[in-house]
Amino acid sequence: MNQKRKIMICGATPVSHELLKRLSGRWEPTLVGQSKENLERAHAAYAGELTTFEGDPSSPVVLEQAGLAQQQYVAALAEDDAVNLAVAQAARQAGVAQILAVYYRAAGQARFNELGVEALLASAALARELNHFLEDPDLLVTPLGLGRGAVMELEADSLPHLVGRRVDSVRGDKWRLVALVREQRLLLPDPHTRIQPGDHLLLMGPSDAYGDVCSQLECGLPGFPLSWGHTLLVVLNPKNPDEHEGLMNEALAWALNSQVSDTTILCREDLCDLQSLLNEWPAASQVRVETVASGLLERARELCAQGEVGLVVMGKFEPTMLGSLAKSALMNLAESLGAPLVLAGGTLPYQKILVPFNGRASSLAALEVAAEVARQTGGEVSLAMVEEPEFVRGEDSGPWVEQVLAKAREQAHIHKLPINEVVLRGNPVHEIRKLSSDYDLLVVGGSSRGRGLLSPNVGEHLAAKAGCSVLVVAKED
Repeated sequence: MNQKRKIMICGATPVSHELLKRLSGRWEPTLVGQSKENLERAHAAYAGELTTFEGDPSSPVVLEQAGLAQQQYVAALAEDDAVNLAVAQAARQAGVAQILAVYYRAAGQARFNELGVEALLASAALARELNHFLEDPDLLVTPLGLGRGAVMELEADSLPHLVGRRVDSVRGDKWRLVALVREQRLLLPDPHTRIQPGDHLLLMGPSDAYGDVCSQLECGLPGFPLSWGHTLLVVLNPKNPDEHEGLMNEALAWALNSQVSDTTILCREDLCDLQSLLNEWPAASQVRVETVASGLLERARELCAQGEVGLVVMGKFEPTMLGSLAKSALMNLAESLGAPLVLAGGTLPYQKILVPFNGRASSLAALEVAAEVARQTGGEVSLAMVEEPEFVRGEDSGPWVEQVLAKAREQAHIHKLPINEVVLRGNPVHEIRKLSSDYDLLVVGGSSRGRGLLSPNVGEHLAAKAGCSVLVVAKED
């Protein structure tokens, strides 16, 4: 289920009212301002539930009373640079992850930059509109951000349920799909054109249509694992049949909570008596059982190569079996499957999700998947950042923790998801392995590269030694 995002808007100004008109119902806004009349008028601007607080937004006491510490976002939109700077400073001290401010004098930008606050020059858009008028008063050119219209760009890969649909089926009462960007070329499609993976959809409608667009297209609907495929592949690899029930229960949880549409169960001929377990499976007609005499993993790779498998669930490997796999064992297996791999540990439900994070591409991919899983299960995500001793990471590595934290907060903003930050020091494998016993799911990004005595594959060791279920997302850095 999707949690509403908390935002505090400071300054009951026209800009605040315009922002409230555009916010969707996925937000829980609080408006702080000194004008009671403007605060009352704001209720009519926002379609959802709005909390208002009368007081000076530049006062830390007022902001604290209004619930500053509980906010995920703060927007300083007063018509005074000094007020907005005071709001930004208070929000930063309160630990708010995402802070946005407007400023009216160019000289003020540097002060916001020092705080690490995203700041926008309020007069820039107005200057552009004035320039259009001065160049040709007879030609009315209004920037879309200021006028009644808006153009929205959405990625088809983020809305996998739209892939394959005809263009004329993607429309609303107030907006239309007017163009596609495909392979860096603008395409004006006919009604029968079908949306393809990688397409960018250009939608046009009124400036307040974003909420309607996302409601109809289900922008917030978690697509995982549809970007890989629509089939859940369950590999019953434990040699002991008594372990099959636990593995099947974990696979069932994925079938219920993810966006897969059918399931294939792969098992050995002598260990495939599953009827009692399948009695609990919903839509049993969409479950296919395939038996093999030997070579479970080889058959799993063949099925994944067909391009329909979105997620693979199997039991954790015994050390002896791991040693028999080629090259880098788990990561090599995950890469060869070409789909995310779940190593079932029986730690259901997935309410606490842990992601080892170092800012590299593999950990970014893991965080993206973890965010979608959390939205599906209603769980919470924690990022574990482990700073290695200086003699390991090198003296010239810079302020590593600050850099990684900045990336983590940027990703939290992108995914619109509250994320807990856990900063540790020591050996990454040792520290995260200990931490994993307090979580239900460890989402690990990594690849089969980087092996060797001095550069061990951290993701590989974590996946093998974690004290909970593990989701492996293979991604080269």
